[in-house]
Amino acid sequence: MGASALAVALFTTGHMVVDMYQGAVPALLPMWKQSFALPYAATGFIMLLFNLVSSVVQPALGLAIDRLRSRYLPAAAVGVTGAGMVAAMLAPGYGVLLASILVGGLGVALFHPEASRRVHEAAGPFQATVMAWFTVGGNLGHGLGPLMVGLLSSGGFGRIAWGFALAGAAMAAVYLAAASSGWMGPWAAPQPAAELARRAQSGAGEAGGAGSSEAGAGLEGTAEEGRPMRHGRYRVPWGALALLGTVVVLRAWANNGVQAFVPLLLTSEGVDMGRAQRLISVFLLAGAVGTLAGGRAADRLGAKRVLVGSMAVVVPLLWLLARGERAWLVPLLLASGFFLISSFPVTLVMAQHLLPGHVATASGFVLGLGVGTGGMGVTLLGWVADRWGLPAALHGLFLLPLLAMLVGACLPSSVYRGAALPAAAASRR
Repeated sequence: MGASALAVALFTTGHMVVDMYQGAVPALLPMWKQSFALPYAATGFIMLLFNLVSSVVQPALGLAIDRLRSRYLPAAAVGVTGAGMVAAMLAPGYGVLLASILVGGLGVALFHPEASRRVHEAAGPFQATVMAWFTVGGNLGHGLGPLMVGLLSSGGFGRIAWGFALAGAAMAAVYLAAASSGWMGPWAAPQPAAELARRAQSGAGEAGGAGSSEAGAGLEGTAEEGRPMRHGRYRVPWGALALLGTVVVLRAWANNGVQAFVPLLLTSEGVDMGRAQRLISVFLLAGAVGTLAGGRAADRLGAKRVLVGSMAVVVPLLWLLARGERAWLVPLLLASGFFLISSFPVTLVMAQHLLPGHVATASGFVLGLGVGTGGMGVTLLGWVADRWGLPAALHGLFLLPLLAMLVGACLPSSVYRGAALPAAAASRR
């Protein structure tokens, strides 16, 4: 296995471990509620605090990571995440629990921009495909978290804490050994400054349009010898970034809306809660498969085509889902999850190409928006459901990918045309 492939495998595995802690939080809420005799509001605040901290600060941490570029950051991020979450499992009181959740959330927020940057730099030409595998690592982690809690819950918080501590400590030790040996330097696969400058000109420069502004004093590339260096001024495409961010938010609202309101609708019709939750698992598993397909398609067809096309397919699927076509419920959930979530690595790669000198910042921007704003959409749809009924909220879901499709169509086509882009750009120069 080459160095780049090994780097991708390591950070995909680390992504699985870190997101395993994230997936464990909802599963631990009933245990915390019972242990500390918490009201529902206080129990829900645990989840709110963790989600806010682990997502909102990601862009700021990404900006710091782009400047710091320490080889020990992955080990530190996994260590902080594990320490915070294990402390939360062993907390003697509610105050210590919240403080520990805060630390664990910061570790999660630190890991994602750094790991995404390293995977981007180790990906080679097929960046969307590799980023899709990295994303699926996180999907697996989200699924493993509740599973581990369920398997270890018979031994109480102590046994659960031991299991999660071992997983985190092992991953942190692997990262620490790789960093100490010199194998994992500040960059997983250093890129010449000329390549970064070419990306800036062919991607960000063409994407900027009227929404761009000059930047460069703080935007850094990567030199051959592995030290940060300035690669000149280029236009930061604020307009394109705003459009991309809007698409990410609308997709997150639709995704979280399906997960929240489809089970509510089914249970209101007498469907067993267990079956309703299993159907959402179908939706999420289809999304994991769609993530891999979307990344591969973006490398072949270009990011914008896949993004807009996937949103276009989702619109009628969610419309049919809202109309209550129960005979087609499973196929509709399969197809909706596949196409709706398939564009996640696509938007991540697009953001990284819009900010070629600040890959960690771009990654934190997309990941933070995708996680942090999902609850806002559920809250808005909940208000619609309270005012006009649950079917009205479900009918509103199909409008979200429709808006995302229209906004995505305004994005410049020059932002990551696929794996053939470097050769095509070189032939034009």
